[in-house]
Amino acid sequence: MSLEAEAARHNVNLPGLRVGRILTIEERFAEWRATDDGALVYAELRRRALDLKRRGWPTYSHKALIEAIRYSRDMRTGPVGGFAINDHMSSRLAREVMADEPLLAGFFQVRALRAA
Repeated sequence: MSLEAEAARHNVNLPGLRVGRILTIEERFAEWRATDDGALVYAELRRRALDLKRRGWPTYSHKALIEAIRYSRDMRTGPVGGFAINDHMSSRLAREVMADEPLLAGFFQVRALRAA
């Protein structure tokens, strides 16, 4: 099977193809985090989670917050201004927020990672 066919089968954009191989999810996450969308979603997830924590929520759903961020931005920018985040990356983003912000340690429930 060609790399292009393999990439399509795994729903991987060809920019994720490097040196004849498909990037791991960790590598794709690192690339996405370096984008404007990655920075925006991270900052907004952190801000909203801290707001909820300060208002008394002991835990909250990171997926609910990411969808709320997506909805808010879509309503402001229209169909061409939305951001992209792969659902497989949302738990990695939640882990990063919790690791970076001591107040949010354990705030999001995340399962053990199955893939690197």
